[in-house]
Amino acid sequence: MREASRTFHLIAIGGTAMTPLAALLIARGARVVGSDGPLYPPMSGRLASLGIEVRPAWSAANVTPDVTHVVVGNLARGDNPELLEALRRGLPVASMPETLRREILSGRHPVVVAGTHGKTTTTALVAWLLASAGRDPVSSSPASRSTSASPPASAPAPPSSSRGTNTRRPTPTRAPSSFTTPPAR
Repeated sequence: MREASRTFHLIAIGGTAMTPLAALLIARGARVVGSDGPLYPPMSGRLASLGIEVRPAWSAANVTPDVTHVVVGNLARGDNPELLEALRRGLPVASMPETLRREILSGRHPVVVAGTHGKTTTTALVAWLLASAGRDPVSSSPASRSTSASPPASAPAPPSSSRGTNTRRPTPTRAPSSFTTPPAR
């Protein structure tokens, strides 16, 4: 976990990638605030459940003195007042992918599930398998209500062989669409 004295301001925090990033940063001990236009479910509810203060977009005043890092979402153009204020103050400014790489993925092996259909289901199954194998998958999915993909205590043990008689399907409690695992030791 990183020190709690870091405060990240996320410009356009309500995006489908920015909200999970906010959850991951909080899980690592950072304070997160942000700004955006009108927000709607599911992101509005997710941000509220995380206790994140979302300020109306786009005002230089949103970059308060306690902000130490600024993450710029795709909606923010080069003339965004919050971005310009962060640059004026010399704050570290990064995109969502840069922040994800530096703050979350560093030292981990990312596994990403992509495609048109079945991403959430496939990712949930892969995360469950990794967690069942003793790994520590971390979600960055908007579908996930948590940053961990640990199997529930009641989850069935993996079959001892592929020809086993266990026909129960695992039921993951969380459904990430991407996650990372620590490197094997």
